[in-house]
Amino acid sequence: MVTVNKKSAAAIAGILLLMQSPMPAWAQDAADEVQNVPAQTEATKKAPTEEAIEKAEKRVNELKVQIETKKQELEEVEKTLKTNIENINTLTEGIKAKNNEIEELKKAANIDRYSAENALKALKPQEKEKEAILNGLKIKQEQSKEMYEDSKKKLETLQERVEDLTSKKASSEEAYKNYESKIQNLNKDIDELTKEIAVSRVMLQEIEDKVNDAYKQLENAGDDADFDKLNSDIDKAKANSNEKQKEIKDKETQLNGKNSSLKELTSNFEKYRGEFEKADSELKNIQQDLDITKQEIKEKQEDLNEKNASVASAEKELSVIKLNVKKYELSTNKSEREKAITKLENNIVTLNNLLGNAQTRKEEGKQEKKRIEEVINNLEVQHKSALSELNAAKALAGSENNEQNTGESSKDNSVDAPSTGKTERNDSPSVDNTEQQKQSEKQTAPIAPAPSESKKGSESQEHAATVPAPPVAGA
Repeated sequence: MVTVNKKSAAAIAGILLLMQSPMPAWAQDAADEVQNVPAQTEATKKAPTEEAIEKAEKRVNELKVQIETKKQELEEVEKTLKTNIENINTLTEGIKAKNNEIEELKKAANIDRYSAENALKALKPQEKEKEAILNGLKIKQEQSKEMYEDSKKKLETLQERVEDLTSKKASSEEAYKNYESKIQNLNKDIDELTKEIAVSRVMLQEIEDKVNDAYKQLENAGDDADFDKLNSDIDKAKANSNEKQKEIKDKETQLNGKNSSLKELTSNFEKYRGEFEKADSELKNIQQDLDITKQEIKEKQEDLNEKNASVASAEKELSVIKLNVKKYELSTNKSEREKAITKLENNIVTLNNLLGNAQTRKEEGKQEKKRIEEVINNLEVQHKSALSELNAAKALAGSENNEQNTGESSKDNSVDAPSTGKTERNDSPSVDNTEQQKQSEKQTAPIAPAPSESKKGSESQEHAATVPAPPVAGA
């Protein structure tokens, strides 16, 4: 076997391709080895980009989780702050009411017994009547509250249903679009494979015609013909025919498999598209129920607010009556009156302490809220930056893939173009082609390869002829 270095082998391989000549096995191996080098380089370049994408995606997801966690913390802090503000308002009103009660009790010292007794006779029936009215208002208030809560629960149920349907719609849409993409790609494969089989059948027919021609040549050969050569040519042509038939059968098997896969993919596509359409339809229908329920809640909220206001007004009126009753009852009992005033003053001290604590918690809550908001803003800036890095990495990967695909396409065109023009000729078992191949090999290499290598080169050329390709125009 001839020994050459890789550069020389590559050069010879290029010359052979340009000359449309059969390539010896040693040259074919060298050309394949040289052509494989760029692919390895592309694979090496791709790894850092994929690593950058994975790193950026991990960072984006981590920041997203941190933001959600901090938002939940902020929600809890705001809820606590709101409660503290409500407590401050309640305590402030309570202190104000206690001070007012003290002032009224102090006035009782100037009320005579006769005036006190007459006032009590008028106030006692009013107190009972107002208590009865207040109890009735509280019953209506409770009923209104229950109706409001029922509507809220109904809305929550509908909203949960909307979330489930939205999630199901999104997942089924993603699934059916994924299957749709797979079906499109598979249909392309099926179309290409169908065309390849059609081309291979045409090529097989040409081979069969040449086999028949070879048999006719054998039948019409004279006594001086080289019968061994003619029989050998027939055997090679029949071998080419068998190989082409096997190739067609293998491709038909592939086609059957792809058609089977297409049927399964289509079934899954229809299934998930049906789920998507069903979820979408239910979402549209449930939206009407949501709108009705929200309107109900609005109306019941207004009714409850009215009931709450009526109860609050009645309680205030009743408290005034009770305070007057207490004032007139204690007007003639100095010691009890002073005890009541002292008790109220002690209550005010307690309420002031509670108010101070609530105001401290309020300030702490406001500071905590501000701190968390700043953390969230900082995390959102980082998240935006991480998203930009991720998009940049994906864009770079897409650019590299396009360059790689363009390079591979150019390489395929430059290598396949010469062999396409020879495909039909290589399938021919004629004596002239065989002789032409031998003469070409002798002219290309100064030192002829060993017989076994020559046979390998011939088999390589025959194998190349089995690759399906459309006939060259004008061939």
